[in-house]
Amino acid sequence: MASDGRSHGAAPQMRGPSTHPVVVDVDIWQVPLIARRSWIERNVAVLSDGERRRAARRIIPRDGDRFAISHIALRLLLSRYCDVPPAALSLVTDEFGKPRLSGDQACRDDAGPLQFSLSHAADAALVAVTRKSAVGVDVERVRPWADVSGGGLAPFFCPRELAALRNLPPDALADALTRCWVRKEAVAKALGTGMIRRSLASFEIDVSARDHDGALMWAGPPESTPTLRDLPMSSGYLAAVAAIGSLRRVVNRRATVRELTARCAAREPRARGR
Repeated sequence: MASDGRSHGAAPQMRGPSTHPVVVDVDIWQVPLIARRSWIERNVAVLSDGERRRAARRIIPRDGDRFAISHIALRLLLSRYCDVPPAALSLVTDEFGKPRLSGDQACRDDAGPLQFSLSHAADAALVAVTRKSAVGVDVERVRPWADVSGGGLAPFFCPRELAALRNLPPDALADALTRCWVRKEAVAKALGTGMIRRSLASFEIDVSARDHDGALMWAGPPESTPTLRDLPMSSGYLAAVAAIGSLRRVVNRRATVRELTARCAAREPRARGR
């Protein structure tokens, strides 16, 4: 990550838990990005031309496979919620690159538009799905980071976050920095802007907070206050989810790509008969 020479402005003021009137329930799907080549070849047709091109552009073939598997899994999951065949789903991206369903497919009932977020790292993918509220999810593999004393992290962390990270013992740094990163990324995705300065200036993460309660300091508009939750992951990974509103329930689910394919195939006759 290269620095652009900018830093955050004044530190956000601490606010309590979200009292947003919108109450949000989120399904979290954890999908291992492990599949045989034959499975990828059979199912890659559900991807759009653009998605296939993005997978092919990966320099390392394994990274291209992971991209393809994660986006195939996303379409299989969204198909369950929309009752639309995976290949027929119309996914568009906004100016910040955040994907969403086209209007007709996102609003097929009175529960509100379907919102989702996808993240993948190494062999793990997470898909968050909800109604009514924007949502963001992020997963990262815990690994050594660049020297926090340099300027490479300045565009993404505010001065107070960087100071807290620099005061940590070396053996605690990788875990704390990764936890801070996934929390920030999840909130930024929920805001719909990603990790850009304009959105990062409105909040910060308490690096010392091991639990998600109290970890988010918010200085943005009250009507867009996010709620943040850490997610259970296998050893070596950290993850978080955020939604605009008050998170009431987070349901964690796990499925392999073969299980998702089988479930989708079982629903196809019903979809064709509608």
